[in-house]
Amino acid sequence: MREALPQILGNLVLVSVPLTGLCLGIETGQAYLSKLLRMPGVLVRFFLATFVLLPALAVIIRMSKNVPPAVWIGLLLISMTPSSPGFYGKAHKLSADAEISLAWQLTSVLLSIVTIPLTLLIVEDALGLQLNLGIGVVTKKILLVYLIPVVAGMLLQRLSLPIATVVARIAAPISKVASVLLVLLIAAIGAKPMLSLGMRSLLVVLLFVADAILVGNLLGAPPANLRPTLAAALATRFPAPAFVLANLNGILGSIAPVILAYLVFGSVLLALYRMLLGKQVIVQHSEVNPTEANLRVVR
Repeated sequence: MREALPQILGNLVLVSVPLTGLCLGIETGQAYLSKLLRMPGVLVRFFLATFVLLPALAVIIRMSKNVPPAVWIGLLLISMTPSSPGFYGKAHKLSADAEISLAWQLTSVLLSIVTIPLTLLIVEDALGLQLNLGIGVVTKKILLVYLIPVVAGMLLQRLSLPIATVVARIAAPISKVASVLLVLLIAAIGAKPMLSLGMRSLLVVLLFVADAILVGNLLGAPPANLRPTLAAALATRFPAPAFVLANLNGILGSIAPVILAYLVFGSVLLALYRMLLGKQVIVQHSEVNPTEANLRVVR
């Protein structure tokens, strides 16, 4: 039974990710992308945080002699990938800007087709590494599994909104069930290898994810409601390209636990981040001038 788990995992990915992408395309439409493009400052900050700062941080971690190569390489690979199909759900829980969240989720996928091979070329040249860039394989994976379903959803929404709505109502619950099963299966397969990384390596991954959320919180604003949007985007990555690249370079076995740890810590720390945001809202409400509050009541 355990030998069949990887095959089941692959089948769940082929169900969950395309259906999530289809629903994303139906919900996003063209208007959300236009809104993001009209905010060049936000677009530049999101790009730098996602595709420049965090990969650079992973390379800096390489300088530490106490960090195993698999850890910094795993962090580099996952930090190059776009936001995951589940990013919007996490951003929504953080009361982030829904339209920008959807627009950035799609935009990051489009950009990653260029940024992933470019980043690998820069790293390969700077560090003197010999890498199998897998440009064609990675691009094919992103296109078939994620991007084409998103575009199909956008076209369907544009051509016939009633049909698109019906399709979304059918696809959304199937996608959610498949996603839950996918998470449970990944945990079942990867829990033991993840724990085998050791406390030092796990701590490095944890701090890296914490830094990602901090970067998102700092660079997300202005406006302030984009802080949780970027924080969630940086902590919630699409692991498929990272797995493909690791497999092409023969290091999947050592890299997979690092990527899993990133995803697990991302979910945990985002939950804590959500709690902190909630406390800030309560403090802000408690600091309202009593006279002003009474005037509001009277009105």
